Amino acid sequence: MTDANQAGEYILTITDMNGCSSYQSVLITELDEMEAMNLKLYPNPSHGSLTLEGEWSGDFSIHDMHGMQLPFDVTKSNDEIFVLSIEGRCGAFILTDLIKHYSFVVVAY
Repeated sequence: MTDANQAGEYILTITDMNGCSSYQSVLITELDEMEAMNLKLYPNPSHGSLTLEGEWSGDFSIHDMHGMQLPFDVTKSNDEIFVLSIEGRCGAFILTDLIKHYSFVVVAY
């Protein structure tokens, strides 16, 4: 097991109780880069509801580690705050801003 405590590309491995594994390449950016892009994403991990603040386009997709697009609800509370709900799902997901091409790994439990 490797700690992802530095920026770089990592391979995320998810193994279920039956021993089946899925792999996904994940790019970790420096916190300073996320702050420089004026983006906030919290809480991560979450119980299925994420708050996104900053310069997001509002056009999102969420995929599981197998590449399957997942349904979700999005609420815009003002010009720079979105709340995404992926209730009833557990695991690691890729959240992508489809216009600005930001991608982040989010975890729901």
